Amino acid sequence: MIGTEILVVEDEEHLLDFMCSFLQLNGFRVVGAPNADAALASLEKHLPPLIVSDISMPGKSGLEFLGEIRARSLSCAVVMLTAHDDVPRITEAMRLGALDYMLKPIDPESFLESVPIWIEIGMRLQKLSQEKDPDLVQKQLKMINLFRLKYNRIRKVLSAG
Repeated sequence: MIGTEILVVEDEEHLLDFMCSFLQLNGFRVVGAPNADAALASLEKHLPPLIVSDISMPGKSGLEFLGEIRARSLSCAVVMLTAHDDVPRITEAMRLGALDYMLKPIDPESFLESVPIWIEIGMRLQKLSQEKDPDLVQKQLKMINLFRLKYNRIRKVLSAG
């Protein structure tokens, strides 16, 4: 997973700089975008397996950005960041296809532990998008959803302890 590209979308400049530097120091290639429009322009050139995006941004929100990703049928893992434990917005993000979410301020250790898992899922989604057998695609999507549920349960148990 080291060397994999990640797109980080965050309107708060200090947080964008921190996340990009932190991920780069840990061996990932990172593209930073200060808003959804800049991120969509970046996606015209290259689709990384993982996108980490803030939910609340001026202009196009993270939820609108996620909707654009899905409307364009782009296959990747998307993780949303939010400063508020806002259940309706988080639920909407998951309905739109977000893989996971994290509350800000992020815990760097927990974030870094999750990144390889998110990348693996993103890579599998990208591979599935090229598959021609619909039965195989459905089986793989079910496996990915089960993996996501199991991962989220484990993460909640660990954070509660």
